[in-house]
Amino acid sequence: MSSPDKIDRIWYFDFLRITACVFVIVFHAVSMRMYITGTGSSRWMFLNAFNSLSHWAVPVFVMISGALFLNPAKPFRFRVILKKKLPRFIIAFMFWSAVYAVIDYLQGVRLRHVALHFISGGVHLWFLYMIAGLYLIVPLLKRIVSSEKATKYFLLLWFLCSILLDSCKPLVSYLAPRYSGWLDTVTNSIDLQFVCGYTGYFVLGYYLHHFELSKKTRSWVYVFGGCGAAVTFFTTLLFSKKSSALVDFYHSYFAFGVFLEAVAVFLLFKHHSPETINDKAQKIVLTLSNCSFGIYLVHYLFVRYNAQIFRFDLLSLHPLLAVPVLTLIVFVCSFIISYILNKIPVVKKYLV
Repeated sequence: MSSPDKIDRIWYFDFLRITACVFVIVFHAVSMRMYITGTGSSRWMFLNAFNSLSHWAVPVFVMISGALFLNPAKPFRFRVILKKKLPRFIIAFMFWSAVYAVIDYLQGVRLRHVALHFISGGVHLWFLYMIAGLYLIVPLLKRIVSSEKATKYFLLLWFLCSILLDSCKPLVSYLAPRYSGWLDTVTNSIDLQFVCGYTGYFVLGYYLHHFELSKKTRSWVYVFGGCGAAVTFFTTLLFSKKSSALVDFYHSYFAFGVFLEAVAVFLLFKHHSPETINDKAQKIVLTLSNCSFGIYLVHYLFVRYNAQIFRFDLLSLHPLLAVPVLTLIVFVCSFIISYILNKIPVVKKYLV
């Protein structure tokens, strides 16, 4: 028999975490190679396709956190944030950032750049900074989501400021460059920082989890999600060809296409994941889900040094085969390390 906590568990969050981990590996692996592959070549086009289909992963991680932490039925305890959540993020950040910094130094990176990477978190550890900041404003956001009207108003302002406006700026620069400076002046003068950035995805996760959309609306969301992937692909192709180098703005987490993909994926898992699974499947899903944080922390080590570690480069084979193969290798290796570390009590508590 399954225990009550497993029966009541929201399984689609676990499925989302695991899948998002896989796609984080995809876009980190692909992004590195897109910079050194001829823009517009057949290989580059496949890499762009994989990249365009994977950037929803980070927004979805934020949306899951928002759905859980802004739950009105779950009392907020600031003491838990200060004594449990934040120390864990701080210690994990310092440890893993130090690991990557030492590896950089051993690889011959200048000490000044090593120190800078240690402080900033490099390519992926910045996520810990961002999540820690969101946790600190949970009490404020809970006041907003206590009202459906206020939640919708917040999301509307966020969509206009962080998604629509930011996505329009490159188009204005491309189609009407004389107006780009004017647009920047206006947008910088209107101080709406509170409704900008990842806060919007945090609140959006809460909204999509706790409020139901009609089946017809969801169907349109899925269609728009597919269109979003196409928009991401073709805008990246257009701007990159114009510049003769990778221009990845439309792979941004706040690009219109990526936003559409994130919403579609979240709803797809919410409404099409099984609500209950058998005991054997539960054990597998829980193990993978519990290791997801560790996988995220360690995966970039294998992505960055895959050629030295595995003697396998993403461009060794055609991207259509190489990307899935490398993703699987990195995921398995990262999972093994995360699984081992999760078996050590103190390490599990603070580092993964």
